[in-house]
Amino acid sequence: MRFEDSVRPRHGRRFEPTHELRVGKDVESLAGKLPGARSGVLVIREMTGPFGVPDFTAVVGGARALERRLALDVPALLNEIDAAVVSVLTPRRPKTIVEIENSIPWSQESVARRLPRLLRVGAVIQLRPGAYTRPSDLQSIGTIWALEVKVNNWRKAISQARTYSIWADGYVVILGPVGGPVIAKVLEEAALDQSGVVIDGVWFRKPHVQRQSRMRHLWASEHVIAALRHHYQPSPLP
Repeated sequence: MRFEDSVRPRHGRRFEPTHELRVGKDVESLAGKLPGARSGVLVIREMTGPFGVPDFTAVVGGARALERRLALDVPALLNEIDAAVVSVLTPRRPKTIVEIENSIPWSQESVARRLPRLLRVGAVIQLRPGAYTRPSDLQSIGTIWALEVKVNNWRKAISQARTYSIWADGYVVILGPVGGPVIAKVLEEAALDQSGVVIDGVWFRKPHVQRQSRMRHLWASEHVIAALRHHYQPSPLP
């Protein structure tokens, strides 16, 4: 288990309210019980995601892929089209602009407009004119969970977490002590999304992975890279 603070600046108030800090203090042990956590968990405080800023983002598994991506001298792909283009490329079989465009929900013109920068920063490789691949280490990482902490405002917690579910593989709402009627309501709403619920430090509902498309997953992964760049020290690579 490893905790990191995002190195990317964010607007607004940081995660400071005393009561919410108290509720969130058990995040380390809670994250260790996420699905697949035995393969390793990295928790990032206040990571700016594609949409919104969860209190904590947990990356389960994929440590080797994360280290290789961080060691790759390619800036994080925070533009959605950039991430989509790279996500449909492979390290070996080259694709044309037409093939790329047929695989993503953007036009050939949009792809052609983004390619020069992607080529310049090394995110895309041109094997021959009109034929493109990607670096093998530029890939998605692990399973990404958004963890939202609230003392008792469960409606706001669910609302915010559903925004994160646009890009995360699942979310967990973490609340303080609340009454039975509130627990029933929270569990009812969480069941709609197959999400997790923790109340007063106890798991009331474990989340299920809602795997994102490869485009969204790479986009979310690149936000993790942006949060860790120049801060996380990967292990030496062979």
